[in-house]
Amino acid sequence: GLLAWYRRPDNRVGTLMVAAGFAWFLSLAARTDLPLLFSLGHLFSDLFVTLAIHLVLAFPSGRLETRVDRGLVGAAYVVTTLGYLPFALFTDPAAAGCVGCPENVFLVSSDLGFVESWGDGLSIVGIALLSMVLIRLVVRWRAASPPLRRIVSPLYLAGGALMAMLVAVLILALAGASKTVIDDVY
Repeated sequence: GLLAWYRRPDNRVGTLMVAAGFAWFLSLAARTDLPLLFSLGHLFSDLFVTLAIHLVLAFPSGRLETRVDRGLVGAAYVVTTLGYLPFALFTDPAAAGCVGCPENVFLVSSDLGFVESWGDGLSIVGIALLSMVLIRLVVRWRAASPPLRRIVSPLYLAGGALMAMLVAVLILALAGASKTVIDDVY
């Protein structure tokens, strides 16, 4: 990402790669023992996915060329930021069964039933959004010229695989393959 940013500062692909890397590291803060970092890490735990979506849809120009792409990326940012606020405000890690976790500094009131329902709804939105991104990648690849296909194919394959795996994870979580949404969050 840094090399791409350095070589082509006018193209946002390198910047998005760097931002996605930092967002992934931010999500790792949820594994610390410091309450503020723990809470921030959980609040922004999936932001790196949105940056990956942004990167894949902006490739190769670095810009979101269509309204559809801008809408998908905008929706993804809303879901992975504002959509996680209820988890931050209503999940007490201790009440959720997280032994040894630091306190959630954003906790207003513990309501695990609401959080589980919210998580199910967020999973459904996530499945729809990720599926639309996957469809968009296929449509863009099919519309591309043969030389452009050679350029975008590796990233579209990797991005498509990421979207498909995340859809599968969300479907399995909704189907009860994981204990609860709260277990996934904490």
